[in-house]
Amino acid sequence: MKRFLDDYYRYLSIEKGLATNTITSYGRDLNLYFSLYLDITDSSISSYYFDLEKAAYSSSSIARYLTSLKMYYLYLKEESLIKSDLSGSFMTIKKAQRLPLVLKELEFRELIQSISEDDLFYLRDSALIWVLYSGGLRVSEVINLRLSHIVGQDFIRIVGKGRKERVVPLSKNAACFLSNYLLGDRMSSCRKNSPDLVFLSKSGKALSRQSVFQLLRKYGKRIGILLSPHVLRHSIATHLLNKSGDIRSVQEFLGHSDIKSTQVYTNLSLDKDRESYLKSHPRS
Repeated sequence: MKRFLDDYYRYLSIEKGLATNTITSYGRDLNLYFSLYLDITDSSISSYYFDLEKAAYSSSSIARYLTSLKMYYLYLKEESLIKSDLSGSFMTIKKAQRLPLVLKELEFRELIQSISEDDLFYLRDSALIWVLYSGGLRVSEVINLRLSHIVGQDFIRIVGKGRKERVVPLSKNAACFLSNYLLGDRMSSCRKNSPDLVFLSKSGKALSRQSVFQLLRKYGKRIGILLSPHVLRHSIATHLLNKSGDIRSVQEFLGHSDIKSTQVYTNLSLDKDRESYLKSHPRS
């Protein structure tokens, strides 16, 4: 079904008169779907929904991705390029209570090991993933992390929601990869006009939210997981809570204003709940 995408984009531009930016957005959404599935079927639509749920995408983002897919399906149906009637599949998808995907520590190690020195931004991407995980950072926090926010060798100062600050420790591995990146990939990317940000693009500019999501998808795909920054944040929170049982410390670590936001992790038994989820959905 992917082979009809170019015709679809022309249809959106010429017959529907949509703006280029809008068409580009639809294209990004559909590229995500076709990076996971080759065809559009009842089972793939349902699995896609669960994949997005597991990766902790917001309800609005999930709705947008599914809408983009539905629009493409309707085009294929109108052009007689697909025979199956899948309208019911889109209609029957209901919002379920989200069970955040939590990586086991072994899975996180597999993720790190999947990043090869042959990868173009090996040091940057390794450091980024380690810092996201070890510091429990949101995507906005990691892309706005500045050199001046590095405190000593193993602490970073985070400016979170509402300009609220917190200082979080980094693991030895995270601190080591971050140091190697600062002396390696970052120095080679840095330009005279580069911002005072830790993580930079190849051209020395600020790394965008979209770039972070894209690189996490790339490495997550290598271990069979639709990865997002919040999956790493969920994972470290659950790992810390399992080890310490100290919910107040985890609340402070994550920068939650309300402890109710942290209490979700007390309901996550890393093995029992996830195994139950896997049994209930074969593609999860």
